[in-house]
Amino acid sequence: MKKLSLLFLILTLPCVVTPRFVFSSEVVESTEQTVNEQTTPEIDVFTDVSNEGFHKFSPSDVLPYKADYNVMRRGSVRGTATKQLLLSASQSMIEISYSSDASYLIFSDRRTELSQFSFEEGHLLSNFYRFTREGTGKERNQLLHFDQLNKIVSNGNGEIRINANEFSAKLLDPLSYQLLMQIALKKGKPIPQYNVVNRNGNTRTYSFEILGEEEIELPIGRYTAIKLLRKSESKKRYTYVWMIPTLNYVLGKLQLIEEEKESFMLQLTSVEWLNRDSSITKR
Repeated sequence: MKKLSLLFLILTLPCVVTPRFVFSSEVVESTEQTVNEQTTPEIDVFTDVSNEGFHKFSPSDVLPYKADYNVMRRGSVRGTATKQLLLSASQSMIEISYSSDASYLIFSDRRTELSQFSFEEGHLLSNFYRFTREGTGKERNQLLHFDQLNKIVSNGNGEIRINANEFSAKLLDPLSYQLLMQIALKKGKPIPQYNVVNRNGNTRTYSFEILGEEEIELPIGRYTAIKLLRKSESKKRYTYVWMIPTLNYVLGKLQLIEEEKESFMLQLTSVEWLNRDSSITKR
């Protein structure tokens, strides 16, 4: 049986094959709002696992939004997904959430992700990440707590996944790195490698290559996008990402190619700009 990637897995059950949809964190705004930058501190965002480079940005670079997508497989719409970014009124915390509901034949997959990270002492710090999945096959409810004070990462059972010797404030959760990539593109900076703690509590290095500009046709319209390739150890697996400059580099399209066949695609159907006064409940 062909292996599908983390984005679209096949679960083998007795006498049946169950497709499993994975969309946001496992791949991978023409509106501008102004914030008084004199009162907004710059944030040092360390994202290079070589520990030599970092990007700087301020909360004024963060434009809250809600984006809706079609979930597709080989040309057919299989479901929908929504991604939302909120910025707290104090501009000290960001929340990214993602939800999807997809089906294929008699099988279903519903999942949610939520990430919270804060601006503290001039740095972007991951605080909390949650992943849930229900539907056909195994259900999941996974948590990550980034304890910046004690310098550990633990799961929902209190088990330490990253200890103090392995811990770094530069560790990112599976959603926060996507914002950093978006802002790096916006500022014309190189895309660094991202040191990410995945939902199982293991560290992974995410690398992207910018392939250039490309015109893409989406349900929301036709746009010029920046095309990126997610590098993978598997030479048979390719993840392409298109970010749209005129929509503040929001994800416009994502495509997974495996064994020379498309096994998964996201296409942007709408985007809505939100206010910078969100109420976020700290987890």
